Amino acid sequence: MRIYTCTPVAFGGGADFFARDSGLLCRGLQAIGIESRAVMPGERKLEDEADLIRTDYHNLESSEWWRLQQLDGLVLYAWGRPKFSKVAAAIRSAGVFLILNQDSAGMVSPRVGWCDWLQAQWIYGGQGRNARAWIRFLKLAIRGITVELLLSDALRSRHLSQGNVIACVSPVAVERYRRLCWVYEGEELASRVKLLPHSVESMFEVAENSLPGCLRARTSSLDSTMPSASCRQDGRSPGQARSLSSILGKQRQVVCVGRWQDHIQKRTWLLMEVMDQLLLDDPTVTVVVAGRATPEMEIWHASKTPGLRKRIRIMGMMNREELAALLRDSQIFYSPSAYESFGIAAAEALCSGCSVVAGRLVTMPSFEWFASEKSGQLTDLDNTAGHVESLLAELDAWQNGERDAAEISQIWSQRLHADKVAETVVGMMDRGC
Repeated sequence: MRIYTCTPVAFGGGADFFARDSGLLCRGLQAIGIESRAVMPGERKLEDEADLIRTDYHNLESSEWWRLQQLDGLVLYAWGRPKFSKVAAAIRSAGVFLILNQDSAGMVSPRVGWCDWLQAQWIYGGQGRNARAWIRFLKLAIRGITVELLLSDALRSRHLSQGNVIACVSPVAVERYRRLCWVYEGEELASRVKLLPHSVESMFEVAENSLPGCLRARTSSLDSTMPSASCRQDGRSPGQARSLSSILGKQRQVVCVGRWQDHIQKRTWLLMEVMDQLLLDDPTVTVVVAGRATPEMEIWHASKTPGLRKRIRIMGMMNREELAALLRDSQIFYSPSAYESFGIAAAEALCSGCSVVAGRLVTMPSFEWFASEKSGQLTDLDNTAGHVESLLAELDAWQNGERDAAEISQIWSQRLHADKVAETVVGMMDRGC
């Protein structure tokens, strides 16, 4: 069987490309014995890996070119954008089973649901924090009720109709796209919408069977009488139970990963406010922030007392191995984000045995899924106090033995590791849906 992936934009094709999304799914398919390569337009670059096919963009719109590839299936990472409809049509005309990946929260049209859609535009605009945020919101809303309804929806419907499968990255996004596709063309198109999450590299894991035998034996009879070493300022005492996480080396540590220069999406102001209060309320917790820090974050960190600076580490850019090690050492992944189409860093954290904490927002659909099955919690109060309260509660859950790193890792690795996502792709093709 031959299944390729395609990204119709000329990104780099080096190791970073093959560490996520289209490139990583290609690797996952190879891992289960499927012949697979990734396709991308543009001139070949020095860093491109051997499994990347570069071609002229017009070839992507040629059904004959796709026939020459002799493919059984292809996963197209085109974000559901109508501008790539000719690419999708050419692939389908070539007789290739086509899976259209929708890297989206599902808020692509007011027809998804007017109230949620308007709330999403307000969040995308900047949550009304200043005049510019309100202007951005108004522009997004006006565009949505004019261009989207009158033009983009018709073009998007035509694009989506080319897919044998319309693949969404979260269960909530699946519901939203099914609703939209039902409006577009009825039940037949809506029935093509399926769940296909983004892939996670296999290095992000907690392998219980890698522990020495004596430690594995102890996990079934841990002494749960170890007393608490401290009391928090909010008056709540951490519990006494120990879980497998303590044997696996999990520290009472919160990790945050992001592109912090994007203030509207990543909400660096909220990150700093939440960490200030969390460190005050819980004198035992430490915080690690990965990703290039903004000048505001550096000033914030430098202003802390020496004691607090030791408890807040700003790591800057990290390679994949360093990030995997950090996540294995941490209990909680915290996202202050206002919106995420998926949240790959959170997915990597889950596979590494972390639980997740974030806001419950219409623009964070994957986190509804991520926080299920004792894997974390979301705060209904999307402000500093609400986020701190959820982080404290999640730290309690770890201390009280209500979180198990190995169990979290096993649940999510079985769903999100690249080879498992690849098996889902093959299953879709076998079922013809």
